[in-house]
Amino acid sequence: MNSNQELTANEISEWRKIIPELNELNNNEEICQYLHNLTDLECEHISVLPESIGKLFNLEYLTLRNCEQLITLPESIGQLSKLEQLSLIWCDNFVEFPQSICELKKLLILELHGSKKIIQLPENISKLKKLENLDLMDCENLTTLPENIGQLRKLKVLFLRGCKNLTELPESIGQLKNLTGLILQGCQSITKLPESVEQLQNLYILDLKRCRSLTKLPENIGELSKLQIIGLHDCVNLTTLPKNISK
Repeated sequence: MNSNQELTANEISEWRKIIPELNELNNNEEICQYLHNLTDLECEHISVLPESIGKLFNLEYLTLRNCEQLITLPESIGQLSKLEQLSLIWCDNFVEFPQSICELKKLLILELHGSKKIIQLPENISKLKKLENLDLMDCENLTTLPENIGQLRKLKVLFLRGCKNLTELPESIGQLKNLTGLILQGCQSITKLPESVEQLQNLYILDLKRCRSLTKLPENIGELSKLQIIGLHDCVNLTTLPKNISK
């Protein structure tokens, strides 16, 4: 461990408030060892994630749940070189990710549930080259996705259920050659899908239930050989289907 990874007394004090188990340890040395060995951390009802989160260098899973006052994450989050899953669940006032999010080179899963104030994702999210699951359920004010989202070449599931102000998908989505699931249930503002969806040769499920503004589907979408499930319930403005799709 280098000197930059050592926890100060003030930092230890911050973590004592967040992780009650630390108060059962005998001294700061034991607490430091505990934090440095930590691989899985779940926090609830915190307003700020300590800047020293970057010193928990063995962390693989980080879940922040019901943190209603949490607005953003510290820049030091990018120092978590082993992080595989980052989940923010019902953090209602979360607004934006720091630019350092792109440094999480091993991140496989990024979940952002119920963050009602986030409007867009950072452009540099495309640098998360190992990302397999992007889950943005009930991000009600999300209006757009980064145009370069197609650079997430290992993405398998894009989960956008309940993003009711999302108006469109970028054309680059067709570059997601490993995508098996595209979940758009309840995306009430989407009127059409980009034609590039026809390029998603590994797509297995396309869920469009309650996409009430959707008026058309790409003409050749039925030629996707691996597509097994298309959810179209309550797509009230979708009056016709492409010829190669049968009800």
